Amino acid sequence: RSLVGSEMCIRDSLYFCWSLLFGYFLVDDSLGVHETLGYQIATTFESSQIFGMNSQTFGELFVSGFFGLLFFIAIGVTYRSNEDEAKAFSRSIFVMLVVLIIFGIIIGLFQGITVDHPIWQFLLSMIEEGGELVVMSVMIWFVFRFNPEAE
Repeated sequence: RSLVGSEMCIRDSLYFCWSLLFGYFLVDDSLGVHETLGYQIATTFESSQIFGMNSQTFGELFVSGFFGLLFFIAIGVTYRSNEDEAKAFSRSIFVMLVVLIIFGIIIGLFQGITVDHPIWQFLLSMIEEGGELVVMSVMIWFVFRFNPEAE
């Protein structure tokens, strides 16, 4: 099967948007983008509590949410005009991304807001980091096994 012209461009744009999201994850993780920009936001709120979080945590969540929203708008726009195969790929990646967010953000927030005991801090940190690694490994396996050209 061969796609040419605008059909190829539309299909590729969805995969490209996903690639940009994961590229952002790489840059953010290596350079600490959400931590740095979150700190800048936190300094404007000083040391106040916002929604039960310290201003640094709120700033980091705001930055992550902002960039996440931008990427999901781009993914959503390209998703609507794509073929079933690319949509199925996107749904699978999206589900895995939600699980990654549960480990990376929700458990991290729970750890930071509610737990003070060092043993629980260690266990939750292990669950958070280990869960992220397992989910990312499954995502990589899925992407490498995905072959849109197979009949």
